[in-house]
Amino acid sequence: MRKRSQIREVLILIIAMISMGCSTGNLYLVSDQEGAEVFLRAVGQSNSESIGKTPLQRPLDQVISNRDTGKGLVLEIKKEGFVDKQVYLPGLRISEDIEIRTQLQPLPVAQGVDSEGRDMRSPAAIQAELIKEQETKVARIYETNTIIDQVFEIKRLIHVGRREEATKRISSLKEEYPNLSVLYELQGGIAFLGKNYQQALDEYSVALKIHPENLQILNMKRYLEKLLGVEQRGQVQ
Repeated sequence: MRKRSQIREVLILIIAMISMGCSTGNLYLVSDQEGAEVFLRAVGQSNSESIGKTPLQRPLDQVISNRDTGKGLVLEIKKEGFVDKQVYLPGLRISEDIEIRTQLQPLPVAQGVDSEGRDMRSPAAIQAELIKEQETKVARIYETNTIIDQVFEIKRLIHVGRREEATKRISSLKEEYPNLSVLYELQGGIAFLGKNYQQALDEYSVALKIHPENLQILNMKRYLEKLLGVEQRGQVQ
């Protein structure tokens, strides 16, 4: 009997551990204006779905169910008389809790006429412009995160010796972001590792023109000039 009791206790413990490992986190959203409706959509999509009102608590597995989370999700908090608020959610981990506290700003009310006698913008027009600004901000955040991810991937490829693949990715990014100094710095690093010092100098020179305050780039350029016996001209002080 004692042995059976011990086995039973072990089984209960195992089940409890499995349950804990499979547990899902929750989304908690509180706004200073209760009763605001919360909508959810994937980045890049226009259609949103209502998931409740504030204060909101929903299991994350329900929140992301059947949704494309690759680019992240956008929460939209709306309440009549207030400016709509958007919150960008990047990659989600279903096992972690997410707590969001936000404030809703009263919607400005346009009154009177402008200096030329024309009617000022309506509240609806102001709302539309503010929403557009928030969407632009969300798009910029996503773009920045995407660039960072790609730069880290290029660094990883260089680290494991896959320089040719890294170079192809750098070239592709240069077409889209020709003024991103880190791309020329990375290409210069690849050239340096391949002992193509002249190309490395050319790449670091471009990087320095784009980002003249970067001392790391400046020091590398000076080192390559000394290595190649190139006369140093117009150095950044």
